[in-house]
Amino acid sequence: PHTQMADGAPNGYTLLHVDGNRYTTDIRAARRRADHLMSTHLADDLTLTVNVFNGAEGDTVRMRLLADSGTPDAGTGAWTTMEHTIKIDPHVSTVFDREQAIPAEIRGYRTVARPKDSHHVWTAELSAGLSSGTHVVEIEQLDLYGTPHREHITFRID
Repeated sequence: PHTQMADGAPNGYTLLHVDGNRYTTDIRAARRRADHLMSTHLADDLTLTVNVFNGAEGDTVRMRLLADSGTPDAGTGAWTTMEHTIKIDPHVSTVFDREQAIPAEIRGYRTVARPKDSHHVWTAELSAGLSSGTHVVEIEQLDLYGTPHREHITFRID
């Protein structure tokens, strides 16, 4: 059965680290690498959606376009702050819609949770003027302790 939550977060657990009267927390997605802390979705209109599993309003989430792999001397783009947006994670919506299209008699009784608004999503529009080819976007979240967490998404424009 699917174990993704209705807000797009995977099932998992939180680690609490205590040092005297100070603490930090880390989220761990079950059966994923330890640094899998966010998911990304790029729509056809070049809207980038990032679901930061342990994110909260007030976190800083930003993105930048990296230089093409064939031109390492071109450098990287400037960081752009993403907008905190309460919305349904597009990936969750897609999975739900695909599963609902399966005839009920073969779908089974364990189904994906109905999508619901997520409070840990950020969005940004990528430049519509991107050239044809493969591009890489780097996403960075600064958690409430100031620790940066990064993820990348690779996509192609034909």
